[in-house]
Amino acid sequence: MTMKESNEPVASRIREIIREKGFRHETIAKRSGLNKQQFSYLLNGRRTIKPCDIVAIAEALGVDVSKLFETGK
Repeated sequence: MTMKESNEPVASRIREIIREKGFRHETIAKRSGLNKQQFSYLLNGRRTIKPCDIVAIAEALGVDVSKLFETGK
């Protein structure tokens, strides 16, 4: 399994929540303590999404961590 494949379920859900809430990627990156490039790398499978990233991104989005693992939306 590639890094992109392992990131994709969570990355896809992050992108979906960003769209639903009308946020900009840059805003969530900054709130998560990441720069725009690091955040892009996470969402595009060029960097592994670590547990600490998931917690920070969930907080930045204002959702519970479990929301990032929901499927079938």
